[in-house]
Amino acid sequence: MSQSALADRKTAYHDAYIEAWNDHDPDGVVEQFADGGTYVDPLFEEPIGGEEIAEFVRLTAERFPDFRFEQRHVLDVPEESIRIEEWTMHGTHEGMREGLPPTGNTIALDGTSVVEIGAGGIREIRGYYDQKELAEQLGLTFPAVVGQLPTMVVGAAKEVL
Repeated sequence: MSQSALADRKTAYHDAYIEAWNDHDPDGVVEQFADGGTYVDPLFEEPIGGEEIAEFVRLTAERFPDFRFEQRHVLDVPEESIRIEEWTMHGTHEGMREGLPPTGNTIALDGTSVVEIGAGGIREIRGYYDQKELAEQLGLTFPAVVGQLPTMVVGAAKEVL
């Protein structure tokens, strides 16, 4: 396959993947993956695939209903099936996250993804971001979490009611 055709394929799958995330479309995200394609994220102990990816998109949309990914830099590795992307995830924490009620905080979380793309779609995405930075932006580190307690209590009460 020519380098131009390889670059076009990487661009098409990856752009459709980002568009589906920004549309909060779990099925659209999964459709960009090749059979057996996986997603690796600091939140997970093991790679996830298929329906697990769709569920992750759904949970992200519940937790951050206004989220969107802003691509800042994209680098195609010549003669490889690799695309490297720097991104910022923007959103407001309005849903339960791992048992924690919403904080109402807005985040702008920087990260990087390494995307391996084959003939049938995305074979693997490895996402990297600073989990401590995410916790800090959500106000879930000490002493900031103390100021979040009233918001968290109200959020937990709404979930119960």
